[in-house]
Amino acid sequence: MNEWQKLRGLCLYARICVGSVIFLIVLGAIVTSKGAGLTVPDWPQSYGYNMFLFPYERWVGGIFWEHSHRLVASGIGLMTVILAIWIWRVDSRRWMKGLGVFAVLLVIFQGILGGVRVVWLKDELGLVHGCTAQLFLAVIGAIALFTSKIWIERPASSSISKGSVRFVVLIVGLVFLQLTVGATMRHAHQGLSIRDFPKAYGQWWPKISPEQLVGINQERLATGHPETTMGLIYLQMVHRLMAYLLTILICGVVLKWGRDPRVPQHLRTAFWLWGGGLLVQVILGILTILTDRGLEVTSAHVAMGAWTLLLGVLIVIYSGAIAGMWGRRR
Repeated sequence: MNEWQKLRGLCLYARICVGSVIFLIVLGAIVTSKGAGLTVPDWPQSYGYNMFLFPYERWVGGIFWEHSHRLVASGIGLMTVILAIWIWRVDSRRWMKGLGVFAVLLVIFQGILGGVRVVWLKDELGLVHGCTAQLFLAVIGAIALFTSKIWIERPASSSISKGSVRFVVLIVGLVFLQLTVGATMRHAHQGLSIRDFPKAYGQWWPKISPEQLVGINQERLATGHPETTMGLIYLQMVHRLMAYLLTILICGVVLKWGRDPRVPQHLRTAFWLWGGGLLVQVILGILTILTDRGLEVTSAHVAMGAWTLLLGVLIVIYSGAIAGMWGRRR
């Protein structure tokens, strides 16, 4: 039995874990969008009950979403432990065993972080919780890649240089920063600070006086929207500008290496999926504004953001390997 045959089942299970984590991230976005994050005010219990014995008839309104999020998170914690044990049983690579242990420690930290956020009532912890979820997704995605056939049988070299890979690393870093900015806006719980597009309050760059801000907030309150601040308005503008920049950078990378016949076919496919996913993400971002944060659109926007980051991380890992940046570790 060759190495890939030993890892085939593990690879399939790791991919299921990836899908489950993306589902959990979307569920977390729904909890935040609905303002349901504190509808279950205690932790690790749920209204004094054992979390897993909480009566279903009490799963109403925001409690349904918050409690569902806790249960799914607990399930993924168990799945991660199983993943690590499976790695230790069938994968002979020591660094992979260490990665499995790291995944378990990270999911434990993530669970505690989510619980402490409820107990301490700190929105800042909610932001860190969301960003850590993206890191955890990247780790599980890397495990899925490292146990795949395309990693085990990857070519020894490619036309992609180390400098090019470093440029893609920079882009992936900007994607993570963009997701952090988006999470900051969501966890401010003040809705969209700018509700028109492509302009902002009728201007390409909003120049708003303190008096105008008072009028804006009066109009927002009259239409059932919470007040905003200049800081949040400018933060949303930064989010837009970064979306434009990332679109240019990723499309440029895709057009360069996605059409290069010297690049392995599956890596070219990954580049095209990356570019396509980003364009879908931009469209969903625009629709999020036009629908005033419609739940379905916002959730899809969060899901595509996670997918864009994950695919970027996997592209960096794989292209760096065939460029000789990580050595020849299998």
